[in-house]
Amino acid sequence: MAKIAFIGKERILRALTYLGTAVFQVTTPQEAEAKLQELVEDQEQSYGIVYIEEPLAEPLLERIAQLNRRPLPVISIFPSTGEKKGLSGQILNNLVRKVTGVEIRFD
Repeated sequence: MAKIAFIGKERILRALTYLGTAVFQVTTPQEAEAKLQELVEDQEQSYGIVYIEEPLAEPLLERIAQLNRRPLPVISIFPSTGEKKGLSGQILNNLVRKVTGVEIRFD
């Protein structure tokens, strides 16, 4: 069974360990990229989904798009409680628009 991983710098991520997810706390986009690469290269391919906190993922968008051309793991972005840039909402909106033709409004 595939695991779920979160890469971020928020302490709130620790609560996710109680749900059975793997949590990797990093502080810079470079550390996030290194951890992401480590999880992608996992020989057992045990991670099905890897979430990266929005401020850490922003500089890695091209790399994330490249990795998402592979079947697994799926790389996604989750919003930060501190630095909200709307990036995760834009990505979700683009996906919904592509699939349904409908635009979502985030206020």
